Amino acid sequence: MAHHRLGQADAAARRLAAITRLDWEAIEGRTEPQDWWQRADLLTLRREAIATVTGKPAPDDPKLRQRRGRAYAQLGQPARAEAEFRAAGAAAGS
Repeated sequence: MAHHRLGQADAAARRLAAITRLDWEAIEGRTEPQDWWQRADLLTLRREAIATVTGKPAPDDPKLRQRRGRAYAQLGQPARAEAEFRAAGAAAGS
């Protein structure tokens, strides 16, 4: 985002490509309690960077939707879980 704000479009595009290659497996391998915050920060900042650099919203993340669905199911909220699973399917198909 800093490169984008400095008008360095090529550098911004390269950095954005690098951060979007980080996948769930790379960030889920970390299991320390403080790593939860780092994963949340990464996902939030990645979405913000995509929106800032491309000028359009980040695409929906099907893996994030699946994980939300499982969390809602564990919390005993089947309607919300089903909605997240449907959204995950829609995001994966887009």
